[in-house]
Amino acid sequence: MLAETNIELENLVRQDLSNLDSWLVYADWLQKRGDPRGELISLEVGLEKKYHNGIEKIEIEKRIDEIVSIYKEQWVHPDLLSEARKKNIDIGFRYGWITFLKVRYSDVLISPDSDSDSSLEWVDQLKMLSTLDLSFIGLTELPDWFDELTQLNDLFLSTNCLTELPVAIRNFRQLQFLSVNNNQISRLPDWLTELPKLKEIDVSDNPIKKIPGSIKAKFLLAK
Repeated sequence: MLAETNIELENLVRQDLSNLDSWLVYADWLQKRGDPRGELISLEVGLEKKYHNGIEKIEIEKRIDEIVSIYKEQWVHPDLLSEARKKNIDIGFRYGWITFLKVRYSDVLISPDSDSDSSLEWVDQLKMLSTLDLSFIGLTELPDWFDELTQLNDLFLSTNCLTELPVAIRNFRQLQFLSVNNNQISRLPDWLTELPKLKEIDVSDNPIKKIPGSIKAKFLLAK
């Protein structure tokens, strides 16, 4: 499981998951405490900043694979690992955190005991999640833990049974892409234009009669 935490630094990273300098500050704090995630973050950021090439890059990639293979089962909650092995979810891993999650069955979203410590740990490990895909699982509403994912960059809710946009999305200030096509949404809220980083939305195949002018102008939508 995750070792010592620093809420202040984690929140700094969550404010902008694409800010590599924030990740490096966090990595430095982790390395000083002997947490292997610190080395992993430093190595992965180095590759993204293109500090390395050739043979050196290959060696660093090998070291990254080694760290992940050793520690992944300690960094990911057993319930999530179990669901991944059963192909109920897909997990993407970066910087020692889960950064991508695709859920294939809606039952996976419901904990047998929502008040259990296990459930709280499960949700806590999604705090660096950047992409969430809950498409094609027949959702009529979203789970309570969804409200906590304010750091999301990309959100896919396509082909469900939603009748309105979840109000929690209003607080997703880092959101850049939103797909809610093929639901039962009849109107779009004006607050969509308040999301500073939202660049693209897909609302096709919904019974929307009229799109507010402000939304249509910002996202170049038809209707």
